[in-house]
Amino acid sequence: YMHQKQFLQKYGISSESLKKCGLSWDELTKIQQDHESRSAGLRHASDSVVSHLLDLPAVHLLRVRIKNSEHLIEKIIRKRLENAERDINLSNYREQITDLVGIRALHLYKSDWQLIHEAVTQNWDTQEQPIAYVREGDSKELFEEKSCDVKSHPAGYRSVHYLLKTCPTKDCVVVELQVRTLLEEAYSEVDHQFNYPQRAPAILSECINIFNRLTGSADEVGG
Repeated sequence: YMHQKQFLQKYGISSESLKKCGLSWDELTKIQQDHESRSAGLRHASDSVVSHLLDLPAVHLLRVRIKNSEHLIEKIIRKRLENAERDINLSNYREQITDLVGIRALHLYKSDWQLIHEAVTQNWDTQEQPIAYVREGDSKELFEEKSCDVKSHPAGYRSVHYLLKTCPTKDCVVVELQVRTLLEEAYSEVDHQFNYPQRAPAILSECINIFNRLTGSADEVGG
């Protein structure tokens, strides 16, 4: 399992920040071990959702990931540092961290989203109102008509996020489903590569913004 010094160096976390997050290294290690022990169940949960999504003609491609245990610990530390009042521990991390299972459903044309949305909301209970992330200036009307919580993303990120409850066994799991076009996925991957966990230099950020505008324009042409 994780070696503390190597982990902190890898993720750029200082010893002071670790102390400030309020969780001991032993507690974090137990969370990591618990998450890894549940990996098979998480995989079964993702498979049950994927099997339904594969039947939708509007879905062009699916990507599935079970959250890496190191990334989980880094996220818990980050969330605790962002909000010291937020209690995340071994007993509740599965409720507090909602992307332990992540699925991306990619579609070719923007209009395909409506078909996927209808199927998703008919087949699963959503844990919260779907969130539609849009770029400043994008039309919000369609998402609002479908009862989505529309938010303008400062980085120009476009995607619709759902938290789906699935119970392939008695142990129910929340799955984060992200629905976006193939071009939106391309921008998201490039942006994540250069802007996470630290922001890219200004000149590179401007190039990424240009790429975002180009992919957005291409999606508009595709319809």
